[in-house]
Amino acid sequence: MTKPASPSTTDPSAPPAATGTGTPAPGAGAKPSPADIELAFYERFFFSRNLEPYPVQEQAFARIFAGDSTMVTVPTGTGKTLMAKAAIFKCLSQGQKAIYTTPLRALTEEKYRELCEDFGTDKVGFATGDFKVNRDAPIQVEVAEILWNRIFGDRVHAPADVVIMDEGHYFNDAERGHVWEQSIIGLDPRTQLVILSATVGRPDRFCHWIELTRRIPITLIESRERRVPLHHEYRESYLIEVVRDLAASGDVPAILFIFGREKCFEVARLLKSCRRFTTDEEKAKVQEMCREHLLPGGASEELAPLLEHGIGVHHAGILPRYKRLVEELALERLIKFVVCTETIAAGINLPARTVVFPSLRKYVRKKARLVVPAEFHQMSGRAGRPQFDDKGLAIVLGPEEVIQDMRKEIKTAQRKGHRVDEAKIRKSAYARARTDAQRRGDVIWDEVIHKQLVQGEPAELKSRTRITAEQVLAIGLPDLTQHSLPGAEMAAQDAYRTGEWAVADTLAAAGLSRNRTPATGTKALPAAADSAAADSAAVDSAAAGAFAQKIAIALGQTDDDAGSDSDDGASTAAPTPAAEPSPSSPPVPAPAAEPSPPDPAPYPTSSLPAYMDLNIVTVVDNLLLSEGERRHAHKLLAQVTDNLRAIGVIDDRGEQIAGEMIGKVHGMDGLFVYYALMNAQLEYEGCRELIEFLVDQDIIQRKLDRKDHEKRRAWILERLRERRRENPLVSWEDVEEEYEREFPRELSLVERLHQQFASEIPHPQLHGGKSFKNIWAQIEDENLTFLDFVERHALEHEEGSLFSYLVRVMNFAKNLGEATFMEEFVNIEKRVRSCLSMIDMRLI
Repeated sequence: MTKPASPSTTDPSAPPAATGTGTPAPGAGAKPSPADIELAFYERFFFSRNLEPYPVQEQAFARIFAGDSTMVTVPTGTGKTLMAKAAIFKCLSQGQKAIYTTPLRALTEEKYRELCEDFGTDKVGFATGDFKVNRDAPIQVEVAEILWNRIFGDRVHAPADVVIMDEGHYFNDAERGHVWEQSIIGLDPRTQLVILSATVGRPDRFCHWIELTRRIPITLIESRERRVPLHHEYRESYLIEVVRDLAASGDVPAILFIFGREKCFEVARLLKSCRRFTTDEEKAKVQEMCREHLLPGGASEELAPLLEHGIGVHHAGILPRYKRLVEELALERLIKFVVCTETIAAGINLPARTVVFPSLRKYVRKKARLVVPAEFHQMSGRAGRPQFDDKGLAIVLGPEEVIQDMRKEIKTAQRKGHRVDEAKIRKSAYARARTDAQRRGDVIWDEVIHKQLVQGEPAELKSRTRITAEQVLAIGLPDLTQHSLPGAEMAAQDAYRTGEWAVADTLAAAGLSRNRTPATGTKALPAAADSAAADSAAVDSAAAGAFAQKIAIALGQTDDDAGSDSDDGASTAAPTPAAEPSPSSPPVPAPAAEPSPPDPAPYPTSSLPAYMDLNIVTVVDNLLLSEGERRHAHKLLAQVTDNLRAIGVIDDRGEQIAGEMIGKVHGMDGLFVYYALMNAQLEYEGCRELIEFLVDQDIIQRKLDRKDHEKRRAWILERLRERRRENPLVSWEDVEEEYEREFPRELSLVERLHQQFASEIPHPQLHGGKSFKNIWAQIEDENLTFLDFVERHALEHEEGSLFSYLVRVMNFAKNLGEATFMEEFVNIEKRVRSCLSMIDMRLI
């Protein structure tokens, strides 16, 4: 749209002048029209400040003021917050309510303060898990989990007239993404939804999914245009040369992305060989800030000289207080280079003029692979600061071994007086490097691969929902006496199809009726929903079919690629004659013919939005998944339900009859926790062991166990030599078994409980992946401080990992204390918090 003209003083249709709080002053006349409200917004936030909106902002404003649900995906620094303020301004002008939600508490607090300045503290409320302010205000700023609780806690009333989801690309976050996905599924369609996101891949597919889930259209506003242009370069130079060039040209601060924590300090020490990057005045300021933030001992002894030199290190192994120090120094331009892992690219406010990739090789589970376009865009997008730079620079360096080979060959040719053909030498060097890489199982990159990364797409938004017992109980099951779970029907069909008759009959005997009603379907609107809403929501079957086809197209599916799990066409396929059983085959239940499989449980196509029949089955039906992934999710749901029933948490109807605490624990195996507490009288030490067993971070424990593993390996190696003198065919595995017999490890109390638990549920694989850990137990029993433990086990470069592990122990203890009211968990939380408060005062 074009920029609206300023209202004439004689124009009777012009809205009243904006008030100091940023909302139109109430007038005695008619209620302002959407055009009047939009004009007042422009006057308040642009004209009065002599500002011009960006074209993409104008597009978004037009749709928001028209009342349309809207998704905006634009590069960082394009003014997304003003789009949120437009929706809030509209709500206040119309006497409506708005919810502004973000995925991070720190960001939520920042937006709360900003909106209070714009709209007044009396109109803005705030809520996180443990802090609430002004909850009756028309604007509520809250973390995503609070919105989820609103939606699933009250399934009749809409949470607000407008819901704004800021930082929408966090939909891809492994820990928090499911909260927004489920909130979108359960959100009342009468609520205007505004999603503000950084650039993502294929946002049109995401919008199609939202349309099909909520049964209303959503407008996509997309732009790839950056306020600060980004230039990409591929250089065949050594890192130290590039660093010196950047320092000399002033293209700093620069972020160096290193794939590996230990390598970060190696690279930082390499950079320190350069002339100091800071002036004497800057060095003095850095020293002053270091005195305030650095602790005595640990990583600070190595970090302080690097910071004074103008070099920062930032990764998950660094303490949070040190990472904050590096961020502050970089924002004040006191350090010139930040050596970091890729985690800094996800949501941390640390922009730079330049980013450098010394390598494009990553190791995932000890296997080498190249960076993918989505990762590359997320990291390179850090280059270019709107408030400081006229451009951003992203530099990728060629493989060091190739550069060394090329230079050596050029130097040899020059010394011999031969003509130097650099193009030919380069081609040969890369060819040799590729051959060597293939032989070693390694990867190599060149300028062509760099161009492919630059031209590649950012990451698409994908489902992050995991089907757990906590999720099932929190959202709820349908009545299982009336509706069979689709996943149970699918498992039975698969068993019949693969000839596993015993398994199929067991599943059928578990209560899968061929005549049962499907698990989802059309239901009447809740009593509070008016008939107009019902009319607008209802869609005839032909339209529903069109929607189904639309989502298949949106997800890039066709009938040919639906996956091996698809049953399409099964009813029309010719029957396969039964094979003659071999003597070793198990007896077939019906000798005359194979038993016919249960009738398939077709996915019902409901013409109503998901929120009108909101249970775990409809949630799974509407997740952003391909058809094959959805089938797997339904099967997983059936398995989780079987486990809940086996432990006696739910009855035959699927109603919860025990284990109320399971739905109150978050991020841990709630079903096992319930089983452990019901089957053992855990004292303080047992509760402590349970919590450490549940924490799924084992980086520190593996380092502590390394000495024992080395002793074990040395014993096995020596014993292997002895036994092979007598029998050359003895294998390493044979000696490993001997070691386990000679030195058996006694299982702990919690490990024995878990073993017993696994024997009593039909699907124990859903509760695996846990291991014994005793990190906090060692600290507490030996009365060590945090830094004592770091020094004893040489964890200077993993202080951050230890800190985050103990924070998780503390949070698990807090969560379990609130869910169970057990004093033991409360005491664990207090003691861990006391230990950590010596490292970070914010925990006091």
